[in-house]
Amino acid sequence: MEPSRAIETPRGTLLELSLPEHDHGLLVSATTQSRIGAITCTPVNFAQTELPAYEPFFAVVLDNVFSIDECAIIRNLPEGHWAPLSQGDAFREVDRTLVLNAQVSEILYARIQPHLERLGVTRLRRAAGAGASKAQATASLGEAKDWSEGIAGTSNLKAGQGRHKATWEMYAANERLSFLRYGPGMHHDRHCDQVFARPGSGKEDKSFLTCQLYLSDATDYAADEEQAPSLEDVAAAAATADAAAKGGTTRFWGVPGSPAQHRFVDVVPRAGRVLVFQQRILWHSGQPVTAGQKFAMRTDLMYRRTFT
Repeated sequence: MEPSRAIETPRGTLLELSLPEHDHGLLVSATTQSRIGAITCTPVNFAQTELPAYEPFFAVVLDNVFSIDECAIIRNLPEGHWAPLSQGDAFREVDRTLVLNAQVSEILYARIQPHLERLGVTRLRRAAGAGASKAQATASLGEAKDWSEGIAGTSNLKAGQGRHKATWEMYAANERLSFLRYGPGMHHDRHCDQVFARPGSGKEDKSFLTCQLYLSDATDYAADEEQAPSLEDVAAAAATADAAAKGGTTRFWGVPGSPAQHRFVDVVPRAGRVLVFQQRILWHSGQPVTAGQKFAMRTDLMYRRTFT
């Protein structure tokens, strides 16, 4: 598929690609209330993991957002445009295509937004009262929890106009999509994601959450650092892109330099699974794929600032 245009950006060349009309129609027609209701939502309760210091921070796993067939449709979008991305210091090894496509971003957002709204992350504002934010931030996941300060940080919530306080309203998934393909040995070392500010918007329109859609399965190869797969295993798994990859988990790490810097929490890729997590402070990595191929699509969840 040839792009209708190519846009040069600081991150690389952004290709404007469209889904075939038939494929787009299938995705739209499947975005129903019953389908959205079938999505399972599992917040990551960091307090009960190896990373309790991340307890105020937000991450959630949404399963069954897309079917296997729908993942194949989306995965085909960048076909023929993959380019190797390496920083030369082994920090990141991956094939990537930057795609401009509002069709996919709008369908993705329509499916996950109701669940994010129920979790209370579509509207961020400073809690009333000096102690309210901390008290709400330590509430159990079963209660209404105020994630605002953990996600946006105090500086983004302090700004105001007279008596009016800043409120950040989620409104879309960024139509700038980053398609990622990891083969054996490919990885992305620990890092924090950057906030995306829409060009020309000043400080009024930016992201606070990363949204990663897994487009293929991976087995939970827990021994990936201890036991390398055989050459036969690698060859067999790499023979088809549909074979489940090994390794390739998304791993949340403790803050570098902290006592927990070597502790981690893993999220295993599953086709149709979406991982949403905050961009502020939350250190993570894409662990090395040891066999097969891992496909994913990353974008940002966008917020617009108002004063209320």
